[in-house]
Parts: sequence; structure tokens; C-alpha cells
Amino acid sequence: MTSLAILLTVYGRYNFLDEAVSSIAFQSREPDEVLVFTDNREIVKKVLDKYGVKAEVYQEPKLSLPVTYARVGEIAAADYILPLEDDDMFKPNKLEILEKYCKDYSLISTQLIS
Repeated sequence: MTSLAILLTVYGRYNFLDEAVSSIAFQSREPDEVLVFTDNREIVKKVLDKYGVKAEVYQEPKLSLPVTYARVGEIAAADYILPLEDDDMFKPNKLEILEKYCKDYSLISTQLIS
């Protein structure tokens, strides 16, 4: 089975956070992991709890995109990582559709090649 993680980045923009988190909560296929990188754990945790989204929340200084992805690569266990910014939303069937396309096809490996 293909495992899918959602990476939610929330840095100083909270106006649309409810919509972003609700789009995670109402997926037709649940994510295997939700990882959140934020500068305000308290605000984010309240919204995650409101929608019943279980997530690992990392309060980090604002990281550049490459550094954020490097950190996610260190901690994520899923086969695929799907980025979602704080002002974006996923369609309700996004994970279900992506799983069909990603099945048994690895685009990115977390294993080092020597």
C-alpha cells in the first residue's frame, strides 16, 4: 500500500488555516501522516483539534523551502509527501486520486545511494 503524508506549513498567515485543515479532515482517503511546520504551535493546534486532525507539529523558525523539505525527509515515514500551505486547500478526493497514480511507483527515495 502506498503511504501518503501531508506537509502543512504555517508561518504567520492564519486567515485561511481553517480551510486548509478542513481540507485535510474531509479527505475521502485519510493521510497516513500529517506533519506541520509552524511558528505558532498554539494557534495551529487549536485548529487541528477543532477538525480532529492528528498531526505531528514542529515549531521551528521560518525555514526556507529546501530546508523544510530536508527536515521532512528526516522525519517522514510515508512514501509520498504532499505539500499544503496555510492558504491552500485540497479537493476532497485528492489523496484517493493520487494514491491510484502513485501505487508501486517511487518518484523520490529517502534512501541514500552510494
